[in-house]
Amino acid sequence: MRPAWQNVGHNIWLHSGKPDALSTPLNQGHISNIVFVLEPSTSKNHGWLVGSGPDAATGRALACSLQQSLGLTVTDVVSPRASPESVLGAAGLPGVPHWALPQVQAAMTERCARCLERLEIAVNTPTPLVPHVLLPDHLIQGPKIGPFDVLHVEVQAQESVALLYHRATDTWLLPGVVWGQGLAPQLREADASQLLQILEGLSMLKPTRIIPEQGEMGNGTLIMENINYWQRLLGSVNERWQRGESQPGNASGLLPFDVASESVDARLRDQLNAQRAWQQVENKGFDQP
Repeated sequence: MRPAWQNVGHNIWLHSGKPDALSTPLNQGHISNIVFVLEPSTSKNHGWLVGSGPDAATGRALACSLQQSLGLTVTDVVSPRASPESVLGAAGLPGVPHWALPQVQAAMTERCARCLERLEIAVNTPTPLVPHVLLPDHLIQGPKIGPFDVLHVEVQAQESVALLYHRATDTWLLPGVVWGQGLAPQLREADASQLLQILEGLSMLKPTRIIPEQGEMGNGTLIMENINYWQRLLGSVNERWQRGESQPGNASGLLPFDVASESVDARLRDQLNAQRAWQQVENKGFDQP
């Protein structure tokens, strides 16, 4: 793989992942956007790689392509969330400081071995994707790191994400929270109600430049599109649950919008979201006294 980098702002480059719902043999787990940010300095420039791909080979390829095509060096890696498709590539960059929230480090320590097995099965690789998992060795403890402000959010109980704001270019990096134009968001390891609250909070900040989990760079309308999606889905699920309906065998029956004209991947994502949203609404309803 020779990654292609798109310049999306002063000292910011984007490597786009495939906008697929799941890792498959075809996409090989390359489904998350990866961002490189150069932090100029009079003493030593820093190159921040946010996300590192699904395996060590990808991490090495990302660093090599930056060096060969742009003359840029990766000096720091950030794992904003414990998603195997975006953090396992750090194993290909030993010796490079690897940053994460303490909660993300703990989640990776607990889950990464199992996630690696799941990912290997999903992409149908005959050999292990990485010889080991390289856990974060530098913790994000405060509201700033390098050229970024850090906003720590929980997309569900004990599932943290570091949202990064690049001060110099007024750019938000919103992995696991916002999806690009025309792409349904995803409830993988997230709670729909909590995602909606996070998005509503972000909308009040009036962001103008957003790099989403998947898809092209956009503006504040991306947040409103994601808010609209979750409001409609949760409204549909809550209405049916309150009426005492059981979850339909075909999850598309929960969707308050027509997905017939969308791609197979879009229908799959919508139906998985509907199933998970139903389970979450049901569990919360049963927990109430």
